[in-house]
Parts: sequence; structure tokens; C-alpha cells
Amino acid sequence: MRTLSRQMPIVVVLAVVAGAAALAEEGVVSGYATGPDAGQLGGYASHENHPIRSRGVTFENGRCRTAFITWVDVDPSHAPLVLPLEGMIGFPSPAGGNWYSNGFLDLFVGEQIVGTVEPKSVRVMETGKRGRARFVWERPEGTWSVIFVVLPGDEKVFCAARFWPKDPAMPLSLRLTCYPGGQTHDGNRAVTTAEGTTDQVETVEMEPARCWWYALYDTVHDYGGGSDGGAAVLFDPDYLSKVGLVVESYPVMLRPMPAPGKCEVRMILWDNFFGKRNAEIVEYLKANADALLKELRSVSFDDPRALSGGEDQEAQQVEALLAKMPNCTAERQRATELAATLTDLRGRLTRTPQGIPPDDEDGIAAALEARRRLLWDLKWRELLEAPQ
Repeated sequence: MRTLSRQMPIVVVLAVVAGAAALAEEGVVSGYATGPDAGQLGGYASHENHPIRSRGVTFENGRCRTAFITWVDVDPSHAPLVLPLEGMIGFPSPAGGNWYSNGFLDLFVGEQIVGTVEPKSVRVMETGKRGRARFVWERPEGTWSVIFVVLPGDEKVFCAARFWPKDPAMPLSLRLTCYPGGQTHDGNRAVTTAEGTTDQVETVEMEPARCWWYALYDTVHDYGGGSDGGAAVLFDPDYLSKVGLVVESYPVMLRPMPAPGKCEVRMILWDNFFGKRNAEIVEYLKANADALLKELRSVSFDDPRALSGGEDQEAQQVEALLAKMPNCTAERQRATELAATLTDLRGRLTRTPQGIPPDDEDGIAAALEARRRLLWDLKWRELLEAPQ
């Protein structure tokens, strides 16, 4: 396999991982989305000074800052396509090395990368008790989404890659790319699973029922001395038929292949173990693999509010405020219409094996956001009308 020399447009990474966000309150995840932001490549070979467009999300959870980005070359010479020169979704933080900062996760249609179209949306969907972000691409072949979930005080990232194909025979195809310990050329890459260790340079095919966690590291560049140490991924083997593993002298790549009838891959990602050395990472995964898989299977990658048919706390607050302000006729009408809209959207919700399609989730999210605005309008009015 040919290895490309990775030239990182540092301005893109810095634009996403930098920011004015304060450290998250203990027990809470804060987050924000950025973009679309315009930039320029500079001296990138064959694409010198081409304009780029980037989007991203960042979470703070009291343990670390976790960021994901996507950027493309949008020079008119590529029209009507755009070019994801380094990959589709980058993972620039918490580690500078490990999962590739400019493109660790790529989706494919056959041999073509999906990211030759710009993402339909890049959004932070939830903050608070957890952080949830969603990247969506749409093409004639179908719709893809990649969802990340971050919990308070935890360096793990839960991830689901999903595909809703127009042709049911078309499979979900993805690739993960890692530079264990950093982007070095003088190390020795290795990957350990429950069945042993694969060293550079090798290509093997793994059985997920036996090998569903992978510790990725460099035996020369262990933690310390400028190295972030190793990375890891743990898959839910129920979603997979095979895992292709390519251990080169520079990148390490994994191709999780969905089982027949599955259009989803679920995983836990570690970009930084914060001080664990290679042997400690391997021992941690060996000792905790079953518990980690159970935790992965307990995570919902959908909006819990979309699945709820009952009234939540915000709806109850709206009703309580309206009961105290009987003259708010217009607000009462808005509340009634929003309740009817949510009931209708939830009733028509498409529940597929790979979860709620993005458009369905977005419709419910828009109605919930409208109700949140109504709640704050009522709170403001109550404050203004309170006796002085």
C-alpha cells in the first residue's frame, strides 16, 4: 500500500482546538461547533494557495478537550466536487499524534471517498450530561452520519458510523487511520489484540468475535519524551464480519467491515491515555474489555428526547408559566402548536436498525429548540411583569 506524506494545514487544526471555551464544570460536558470557516492551504504540493472550508466540533468534559474537524479544498478547478485532501474527519485533540488530526475516519462508496461533497451538517447535538456531535454527508447513493459521544471526566469517545443506502445491497465502508505515538518515521509500529501482536509491516484480516479491541502503539516512541503514547479502539463485534488491519512503518489503518445486513459500526476510541505506557494500555484493555463492551452497548447514539413520547421538564415549565399568565394567548397557541408538531414528528419517526435518520432527528430538534425559545420568552415576560 502506498503511504502518502501527510502535510498538515496547521491553521485548520488550530482554528478548531483553540477557542475561548472555559473548562467544563465538573460532571458536565460543554461543547460548541465551528464553521464553515474559510482558509487557505499555502504551500501544499499541487494545491498551492487553494481555498479551503472547514467545520468542526469541540467538547470540554473536565478531563480533556476533545475535537473533531472536517476540511476540504474548494478551489474552482475541482468543481463540482471538493477534495478532502487528508481525509474526512480529523481528530486533533486531545493528542497531537495517534488518531490522525486531519483525517482519521474516512467513508467510501466502492473505492471513492464520500467526502468529495461537503458535509450536509456538522452539529453539536447535546451538551450537559453528555456531549454528542454529528457529522452528516448526503449523496445520490444515500446518507452517512458519524456520531461522537463524550461523557464527563472520561477520555473515551463513543462513536457510531451509520449509512442509509438507496440500494440495500450497498455496504457501509470505512477506514480508520492512526499514527501511534506521533508522526515519526524512525519508530516501530505495533498493534496488540486479544490474540497477539502484529508488527510493521504487515497486513492481516482479523475475526471480530476474537479480536475486537486493538491497542495501537510504537515500541520506540512509548509515552514520554515528546510522545503522547499509544491509542486504542474497541469495536462492538456484533456489527462486524471482519476487521482489516494494515500496520505500516508510518500509519496504522483499520477497515472494520460490517456484518451482512448491518449498516452501522460502533466503537470506543482512545486518542490519549494520559500517562499510560504501552504495556499499561494493553493490560488495561485486557482487564476491562468485557466491561467496556458492555458500556458501549449501553450508549444511545440518538437524541433521547426524540424517542420520548412524554412531556419533558421544559414542557412542564412552559405549562406552569402559562398557568400563571392567562393573558398570554399567543404564547399558549405557540405551545399548543409545538406540542402537536412534536407528537406528529414522533409518531412518524423512522426507526431503522441503524438508528434515527438525521432528517427525522433534525425535525424534532428544531421543534424542541422552538419550545426552548418559548420557555425563555415566558421567563422573561414573567420577570418583566413581576411586582416591583
